[in-house]
Amino acid sequence: NLSEARVEGAFLGAAQMDGAVLIRAQMEGANLRIARIKGAHLSMARMEGANLGGARMEGAVLIEARMEGADLFKARMDGADLFKARMEGANLSMARMEGTNLGGARMDKATNLTDALLRGASIRFVDDTALAQLRRYLKDMFGDGSVNLPPEERPAHWPDWRLPNKGEHAFHTEWRKWQNNPEGYRPPPKPTSD
Repeated sequence: NLSEARVEGAFLGAAQMDGAVLIRAQMEGANLRIARIKGAHLSMARMEGANLGGARMEGAVLIEARMEGADLFKARMDGADLFKARMEGANLSMARMEGTNLGGARMDKATNLTDALLRGASIRFVDDTALAQLRRYLKDMFGDGSVNLPPEERPAHWPDWRLPNKGEHAFHTEWRKWQNNPEGYRPPPKPTSD
């Protein structure tokens, strides 16, 4: 458990930290190149300018993590939770982010997603800048009416209304249904009000 640890600028290249708890850890400028941090809990961690190139971060929890300017070239983040993560200026070129949750993630024009893999990922509540960066990947992702898209650009498998967080047709339930059967999935109709 390294919660709130201060390792700014540390060399942790190739470190084995699968399942580590790094909540609010301060790792600005740290070298975590090819580190194994699968399933680690990095919520609210500060990783601005960190080198995470080739890091194995599958299933990591990165809720509200600060990764501005971080190098995530060829990082493997399949199934990671990047809810409200700050990735402005991050290099995500060739990163594997299949099945990730990008709800509320923040990106800017300098965020590099060249050749990233986002198949099966989900987005909700993203701003127009993040949406512009993700636009070319939308057909392989899942979203709902919380994403501001013109009807002609909305993928056919996306519900055109904002799915609830819980209950019938909860967002995560529908996302998993689509992931399990992308060809057969049909979005639920918008509930009618009485």
